[in-house]
Amino acid sequence: MHRVLVQYERLRRHYEHVEKTYDYASFLDLSHILRIWVELKTVLPKIDKSFTSKTLFKSAVPNRKILRAYSDVEYIVAFMPDGITTHAGNQSLFEWDNKDVKFSIGGSIAKKDDWIKMTNFHFCFPNAENDTKYITSNPKISRLNLVQWLGAEIIRMNFKNCNGQLETVSIPREILIKRLANILDGSHTSLANNGDFDNKFDGPIKFLMSFKCAGCPIPYYLLFIIYY
Repeated sequence: MHRVLVQYERLRRHYEHVEKTYDYASFLDLSHILRIWVELKTVLPKIDKSFTSKTLFKSAVPNRKILRAYSDVEYIVAFMPDGITTHAGNQSLFEWDNKDVKFSIGGSIAKKDDWIKMTNFHFCFPNAENDTKYITSNPKISRLNLVQWLGAEIIRMNFKNCNGQLETVSIPREILIKRLANILDGSHTSLANNGDFDNKFDGPIKFLMSFKCAGCPIPYYLLFIIYY
């Protein structure tokens, strides 16, 4: 139990820092400590039976019927059912590193001078001709235990793969944490050439890093809500 409490204290300290300010090194540290908690997913229920409760965690995915209308649209959509509030970031709103492509955005976002609150968001690109404001409507919300929650979707993308074909990718929380920690050198350094750096989720996750809200990459908010 003591060792788990030590890991919790490490996680709490990282969270308190990244909630106030964003920097890349702290972002990597958060991905690494969250990876440790993924590895504890089968240990925690043995310590505390509440982790087996199917009402402990909340998860949401897009409405399947609504998504059918956007099957030919490139999009990124994510839900944060209870919302997050962070003081990190700057005065900008949504940005994409690809300055040459116009895109549409939307979601439930509130922003003040020194904080931002988000409960869901979407990007559609290139700027979709059809109305995309309904893409986050009526999500399916589920209550899950710890293992189910880690294995459930946190973000969905419909984007062009390396072959130029539209591909839908659903990324679970556990995969997001592990791949961010690996491919961005949070847990292993790519310079040593001894890590796992060839995974089907790596391309989509690297692509997500090019989208920013208030100056912070989208995966920052996803890791933040996983901790929260």
